[in-house]
Amino acid sequence: MSIQLSVTLIAIAFACLAFYGIMALRKTMGSLDETNKTLAEVRSAVHNLSYEATGLVHSATQITADVKGKMKAVNPIIESAHDVAKHSIPLPTPSNRPQRS
Repeated sequence: MSIQLSVTLIAIAFACLAFYGIMALRKTMGSLDETNKTLAEVRSAVHNLSYEATGLVHSATQITADVKGKMKAVNPIIESAHDVAKHSIPLPTPSNRPQRS
């Protein structure tokens, strides 16, 4: 009789253990599903950011090329102004201004 009772208690304990094990595995699967969803959202966000960053770099390259072209166009004017300033009469400064008596 005691062997039958022991076997019954062991069977009940095993069933409880199996039940809680299954519950733990279900919770783990739910957590993994949520993690997979979050990972997919992160991948999508990174992909969008990468696309935007590529566009930004392309725009910056175009702006840089535009600025370089405009600098080349303005450079002769600046050089001419520099040459004129070099050959012009110096303006009076406080140190070389004539003294009033």
